[in-house]
Amino acid sequence: MTSNKQDLKSFKVMGFDTMGTLLDEKSGIITAFEPTRKHLNDSIPGEDLYEAFEKFLKQHMKSQGPQVSYRKIMADAHREATEELSKGAYSPPEAESLAFSDGLKSWPAFPDTVAAMQTLAKRSKLVLLSNMDTETLSYIAEKGELRDVPIAAVIGRDKSGGFKPDHRVNQALVDAAKTEFGVEKEHVLLVAQGVESDHVPAREMGISSAWVDRYGRGRESMEKTGARPGWVVSKLSELADELNR
Repeated sequence: MTSNKQDLKSFKVMGFDTMGTLLDEKSGIITAFEPTRKHLNDSIPGEDLYEAFEKFLKQHMKSQGPQVSYRKIMADAHREATEELSKGAYSPPEAESLAFSDGLKSWPAFPDTVAAMQTLAKRSKLVLLSNMDTETLSYIAEKGELRDVPIAAVIGRDKSGGFKPDHRVNQALVDAAKTEFGVEKEHVLLVAQGVESDHVPAREMGISSAWVDRYGRGRESMEKTGARPGWVVSKLSELADELNR
């Protein structure tokens, strides 16, 4: 773990990227592809499913924008990824692609997520920040994998008005900290796995951040973009341990 000199205890609000930081995005996507796999080559590795979906997801977020529900954007990305992976042999019906999107509600949390967040919640207000629809995010917080975590607020794309790395997403976190909890920006910490999506805009906006390198492949991107998170950890539990010191 590496960190800057600022005391972690000084942060009164912590905003968490949800997909990929708290929930295992890669595992969730690969599992959600299972009903579609029978139409694809059995030899296609899960990593390829994930990469194809992510490619089209980014394209649709950019082309359709945050005025379109994340559920629909995920469904469109699933359809196009399937068409590409099947080399045009199969185009899933709308119901199948929407079922894929709905699987987001049951994506698994990383093993250390809940316990670490419970520890962090003893000193800070916890806010979920995501590209997904606020309705889905609220379900995850109240009935899903994060139901045992004291979440203070949730901010989905329909609340922020943007998709990452749009500054409106992080600004929504800063605004919520001020209006709902009376906390200024210097006492807000963004905790995230994404480099270009989270840490670059955080740096540009002067927001402190902690990088959770969940998949162990972001360091090259971090160096390339010049993002400078105050804390670098491989697990969220490491951040919680630091708070307890």
